[in-house]
Formats: sequence, structure tokens, C-alpha cells
Amino acid sequence: MSGGLKSGLVLLTFGLICGLLLAVVNEFTVDKIAAEELRLKTQAIEEYYSLDEYYIEIEEFEEGNIDSIFYIKESEDSDEVYALAYSVSANGYGGAITALVVIENDLTVQDYKIISHSESGPGTVVTDYDFNYSQADSISSFDGIAGATYTSNAMREIFSTIADRVESDMGV
Repeated sequence: MSGGLKSGLVLLTFGLICGLLLAVVNEFTVDKIAAEELRLKTQAIEEYYSLDEYYIEIEEFEEGNIDSIFYIKESEDSDEVYALAYSVSANGYGGAITALVVIENDLTVQDYKIISHSESGPGTVVTDYDFNYSQADSISSFDGIAGATYTSNAMREIFSTIADRVESDMGV
């Protein structure tokens, strides 16, 4: 066998072993990661709505920008939605930006928080920036970050996704 072929087979074997190890580790951690993400989102919602006073119903999504919607109700039996919290993701400059957006039943935006991001440069201000998103059904007053086009476009996409469906989700 030639030296190049031997090296190629050795590298292929190492690649397969590493891939298999990554798959095994993923099986052990995927549930823990999902539980931690849910804990962070619930903790952010609890800043506005006590879990002792409200019932939260969660709808998970597999496709699209919306990861989950938290329907905040006064009780489990209630059909009236008191508020909504959207967990929405969009691709920015450094990767996915995930935001949690809390909306009152009059469609005013209570607050929005960045749950995770991988932005760099001017986009790092995404966690503290005021995008001027105050009315959930409209992004007409949206204010992007100067010099951070990808980050601004991701946040515009997040808010647009919510604006397109908030009225039907709220039952208005």
C-alpha cells in the first residue's frame, strides 16, 4: 500500500470514531441542553409574570423561526390569553440570535431579551440595544443597529415573524 492511501485510511478511521463519539455525547446532553434553555426562558418570563399566579401553556415548533410560544393565562381552565412570550430565532452575522419577546393582550410589547447570540463587532450590542419595537403587530418604528446590518436584519426578521401572527395567537 502506498503511504498516501494508508494516511487516508487512518484519517478516515479517526474521523468515523470521532463522529461516533460526538453522536454518543450528543445523546447524553441533548435533553439537558433543552431543559436549560427552557429554564432560562421561564426565568425571563417570571420577571414579569409570577408562575404562582399564572398558568403557562407552551407550544413548541419544529420549523420556521419560532421555537416556542408561551401562552400566559390566569388559570389552566381559562381560554383568555393574558400575555404571550415568543421564543424566536433568526440568523445574524455570527450565527443564530434567539430572543424572547413578551407581549401583553393589548398587543403592546412588555419587553424583549436576547437569550443567546454569537454576534461580534458592532452586533455585540444586540443584548442592550433598543430596537424601538413597542407595538407587537407593527415593525414600522423598527430602529436597526448602525454598522451591524446582519444583526439588524435578524432582529427585524424576529419582530416581523411575531407581527405577522400575534393577533391570531392572541385571539384578537
